Amino acid sequence: MKIFQTLSFVILISLSGNLNAQDIHFTLFNMSPLTMNPALTGSYEGTFRVGGIYRDQFRSVTSSRFFSTPSFFADAPILMIKKKHWLGVGVMAFQDKAGLGDLETNTFQISAALHLVLDKKSQNVLTVGFQGGQVNRKLQGDFIYEEDLNGTLAPGQRSLDFDQFKDANTDYFDLNAGVLLKSQINKQTNFRLGVSLRHLTTPNYNFDRSNSNVDGASIKKRIIAHGDLNYQVNEKWSISPTFYFSNLSPANQFQLQGWAGYLLKPEEQIKLNFGLGYRVGDAAELLLGMDYKDLKVALSYDVTLSSLHNATDYRGGFEIAAYYTFKIYKKPEVKPVILCPHL
Repeated sequence: MKIFQTLSFVILISLSGNLNAQDIHFTLFNMSPLTMNPALTGSYEGTFRVGGIYRDQFRSVTSSRFFSTPSFFADAPILMIKKKHWLGVGVMAFQDKAGLGDLETNTFQISAALHLVLDKKSQNVLTVGFQGGQVNRKLQGDFIYEEDLNGTLAPGQRSLDFDQFKDANTDYFDLNAGVLLKSQINKQTNFRLGVSLRHLTTPNYNFDRSNSNVDGASIKKRIIAHGDLNYQVNEKWSISPTFYFSNLSPANQFQLQGWAGYLLKPEEQIKLNFGLGYRVGDAAELLLGMDYKDLKVALSYDVTLSSLHNATDYRGGFEIAAYYTFKIYKKPEVKPVILCPHL
């Protein structure tokens, strides 16, 4: 029964997507800011920030790691410009493994963002960011051919000779850009809206460098739009509806999430976060997190609702993420006050 479930899953996942439409995505997208929008680089109050996220998908269906993505980032606002504006810089890296061929994508990218304050009270900030770095893609695993599963070809016969690509790898430069608007409406409410455009140079990732004209060998531009509204209901409760949209032709992805926060211990700055989300046409999302002072952690689990649920038994992806915002400020020098007893 386990073998039949695995084979069914292999066929379904093969029919539902192709290599050209694959790109990393996270359920906890707000916990991985630099993979979503370079304009988020240095967009916070603090000295510097360090974090990471890990996604694991379909492990319960196959014995090996079918899809896994660890990612790490660090960023900081480093330079003030004319007392109000500032420049943020950051680095981001991830390793993505996908598919039965063990397709692995590794990258290290550097980002910079210019944050422009639009009003005297610094309640509205417009940001423009850029990000670039080298990407390496390689095939390492053994291939399983659909013809072997359905018996349409004789043993040993192949419709395409994929063995020539085993242990193949390719490198290319990737460039991304983004804009972000942050607004503090009042003491209780603020929002963020952002758009990023990824793979601006539509780089060629063809493993067969002898034939650069292979159809579909260039990564198409990817558009990401995201936003969140944060509302402080009272001293204890807060709510945060969020959305995420991604287009990498021909694939679209749209997520809606509703987070609620409850301040457990105000004196220790402990806040519990929880919520639900939905990736349209794909999965329901269970969300849980906690803030402890300047540390933020979160967990998510995807419940597969698409046609893949027949093979996965509704089991989907798991994510864990965390980041810490360091706040290192120079203590003010207070001069001692000498009181004259005759006054």
